[in-house]
Amino acid sequence: MHRGEIEQAEALLGQSRAAVHEATGALGAFPQLPGSGFVQDAQKEYAEASITLALIAGRPLPRPDELGVRAAAYLHGLAESIGELRRPLLDALRGDAIERCEVVLGEMDDM
Repeated sequence: MHRGEIEQAEALLGQSRAAVHEATGALGAFPQLPGSGFVQDAQKEYAEASITLALIAGRPLPRPDELGVRAAAYLHGLAESIGELRRPLLDALRGDAIERCEVVLGEMDDM
C-alpha cells in the first residue's frame, strides 16, 4: 500500500481478513482465548493494515464491527497506524504536496 498498489494491498488484506476470521472462529468453543495474546495480535495487525489502507486510499475509517475484531485489538491497530502514516506523510513532503501533508497530519492528530 505504501507503493500505491492499492488493488494488490486490498487482495492481501482480504487474505488476512479470512485468516483472522478463521482463527477467531476456530476458538469459538473457548471464549477465554479470543482475547489472548496471539489472537489479539493477529486482529491488531489486521486492523492496523485495514485502517492504514483506508487512510492512504482516502476512505473513511473502518469500524471494529466492520472488521470483525475486538475493541482492544482495534484501538491498538489504530494507534500503530499513526506510525504507518509517517511514510506517506514524508512521501508527500518530498513531492511538495503540502495539501496532502496537511490531510495526513490532520488524520494523525484525530487518531
